[in-house]
Amino acid sequence: KPCHTCGGEGRVQKESTVEVDIPAGIVDGQTIRGQGQGEAGQRGAPAGHLYVTVHVKPSEVFRRSGADVEVTVPITYPQAALGDTIDIPTLTGKEEMKVPAGTPSGKVFGLRGKGLPRLNSSGHGDLHVKVEINVPKKLSAAEKKKIEELAKTQGTDIKAKKSLFDKLGL
Repeated sequence: KPCHTCGGEGRVQKESTVEVDIPAGIVDGQTIRGQGQGEAGQRGAPAGHLYVTVHVKPSEVFRRSGADVEVTVPITYPQAALGDTIDIPTLTGKEEMKVPAGTPSGKVFGLRGKGLPRLNSSGHGDLHVKVEINVPKKLSAAEKKKIEELAKTQGTDIKAKKSLFDKLGL
């Protein structure tokens, strides 16, 4: 005669909470197997496996490429031209980084070992810091005058309407 609790299957349905260790450096969409943590087997057979698909929430600040991480940091024209020490965000907090004089917009600096942990391996990826020159949308009259003076000392006529094609003779 089958038991009233399980109906002869040797198992009953119940909810349970299972803790799953998520390894550092896991990739979005990767699956973790919890051996023996799935449904109970029939008539005393061993339990099945639990498969958990991990979804990593994207960061608003960092972009990921494997264990490497990229961050874009805005700097001013004076910082790029003259050089400066700037604060940059890292995965563990804020750090200082030296921007050498004459740094162009789009330049990428690498900080070794400041990225994500390498999955199933030792060490960390790198943090790539891309600097972009932040050009102000509005300038005061005094700021405009100083920039025009700078342009003249560099031999640039910002009022001229020449196109790149005119300069190249095309």
